[in-house]
Amino acid sequence: MAQRLAVVLTLLAAGTAILVAATLGTAAAAAPASARVSAKQSNCVHYVVVNQRRSLLRGNTSLRKALNWAVDRTAFAAAQGHAKPLTHLLAPGMAGSRSTRPYPVRPNLAKARQLANGHLRDGSVSVAYQSAGTVGPASAQLLQQALVGLGFDQSRIVMTGFAGFDLYVAAGQEGAPYDLVVGIGACYARRDSATLLRSVLDPKGEWGQYATDSAFYRKKLASISRRLKGRARVAALGRLDIEVMQKIAPTVPLSASSSN
Repeated sequence: MAQRLAVVLTLLAAGTAILVAATLGTAAAAAPASARVSAKQSNCVHYVVVNQRRSLLRGNTSLRKALNWAVDRTAFAAAQGHAKPLTHLLAPGMAGSRSTRPYPVRPNLAKARQLANGHLRDGSVSVAYQSAGTVGPASAQLLQQALVGLGFDQSRIVMTGFAGFDLYVAAGQEGAPYDLVVGIGACYARRDSATLLRSVLDPKGEWGQYATDSAFYRKKLASISRRLKGRARVAALGRLDIEVMQKIAPTVPLSASSSN
């Protein structure tokens, strides 16, 4: 199977989006020139992406939700610099993006632990992160703190750093041995939000092993695209964004930045 999240994980869909390192600096500069998007033309979202072919998070909706309650988005955004906390998939400026917050910008560890209880599987977790510069290591430390807050023993959290674009190569290998990857971002040069929503719901698509397999929400998205146009379509995509995060939490959005 083709490597999906590597080297040219570049395009999420026909020139619409491209994955870059969350630093938008040191690591992004390590990517090929063809794999860069001007921040002046893009809405960039930064994530902890979830490997859903690994036993820890595969079918583990409770733990994915718990992660979303446990991360400190305010601290992540501060580490990024010119970024704002984001609790759902669509960045401000993308069609349909709403101000609704399905998850907090500060951690709620009581809620997170309640959801995680009984769902830590064997109690081990493997994390890949961007080791170049200062942003990547700071983000990795924040994620490690969230995992400990959830109840993981720190001695069983394996943190593996990759400099520059090597993170994308490592994370993009089919069967990559990482449960979580922090330091991954997506910049959307256009504003059709259906592209991003489709990417996180279809493991046969651009996100591959980091997408949640949800036939239900894929059908719902297809129905919106087929039946609606204009403002009605945009509003429906915004509602779907919030619903997907509340119901299945396919990934962990952290922050968004834009020069638009």
